[in-house]
Amino acid sequence: MEFIETPNIPKQAVKTVIVSGIHNKIIDYLNNNNISVIKSEKLSRIDKPVQYHTDMQAIHLGNDKFLVEKNCTSLQKALTNIGAKIILSDKSLAYNYPNDIALNALIINKYVIGNIKYLDFNITNLSKNGYTLINTKQGYSRCSTAIINNNAVITADKSILKSLKNNLDILLIENGDIKLNGYDYGFIGGSCGLIDKDILLFFGNIKEHRNYNKIKSFARNNGIYIEQTGNYMLEDIGGMIQVI
Repeated sequence: MEFIETPNIPKQAVKTVIVSGIHNKIIDYLNNNNISVIKSEKLSRIDKPVQYHTDMQAIHLGNDKFLVEKNCTSLQKALTNIGAKIILSDKSLAYNYPNDIALNALIINKYVIGNIKYLDFNITNLSKNGYTLINTKQGYSRCSTAIINNNAVITADKSILKSLKNNLDILLIENGDIKLNGYDYGFIGGSCGLIDKDILLFFGNIKEHRNYNKIKSFARNNGIYIEQTGNYMLEDIGGMIQVI
């Protein structure tokens, strides 16, 4: 069993992912495409619309290491059962920003991007392993950012653009056209994930997004093809974590 080496960026077809435990259309799509699903669990300590969001509950630290919110016991067990090494968060998530962003960091290309002050110690401590910490005002850094490859991302957040423009190739898009119940709109990072080295899967109809042509062109220029799970509205479900 070979775990994904680099967080968020598979080198081949993904076999196992963690996604929201309540989005059955997406779970069915993944299962029908030979991708096993580890379901996130309900984390009642945070706001209801994001209680199943994977990018709130856990973060991949590379290879077989996963940092998991200390109260997500079923997720811890599921990962342990397939041989993953679990690190429990120092912090417990709680209602209201910034009490819910401890694990919501973007890890890419030896950078850790997030609101550093509020991140879990186990994330900021990656600086001892050669990672550079980059602070941004956007506490939901992972939610807000779609990873295209190790050098390219998409976001609608100007603070992330400002923080990363000298380090990565970034496409800035407009907010909107992404569903997230309880909010005006969701985030691009929570609506997609790479399922192969050259395939970015969107959770719903990305073609209805107002910036679809820009997104498609940016992806293709970086060697990535776009797929979607269905013709329903694109939705922020908390992204996915590629495991195996």
